[in-house]
Amino acid sequence: MELKSGLRILAAVCIIATTFATSQVAPVEAASSKGIVTHRISGCDYYIVAIKTPSNVDYSVLEWFGGHDPDEDDIMVGNMTTYGMHTILDDTADESTDVWVEDYALSKSGAAQMLLDKCK
Repeated sequence: MELKSGLRILAAVCIIATTFATSQVAPVEAASSKGIVTHRISGCDYYIVAIKTPSNVDYSVLEWFGGHDPDEDDIMVGNMTTYGMHTILDDTADESTDVWVEDYALSKSGAAQMLLDKCK
């Protein structure tokens, strides 16, 4: 588990270093979804975003890595349906935030269980 966490941090550092080195700072990535923060646990960096798709509602578990720290019921816009580090927009606060997409296209119960496991 520590190796996985270390790899995420290394990926975040590489992305940030590459961004600054190339001077291509973009506030939010282009390929985007829109969703609402449905669950937060105080003191935990993970949260759940519900994303409405044409056929149902999928849930993504995101890990906050920097920038604005969203609240429950905030509307989020950005790439929340592919793994990895992304900069997304908290449309409610009009602020960007950096997240790691831990998992996506989850059921409500699957996302809730993952959040509980991550926030122990």
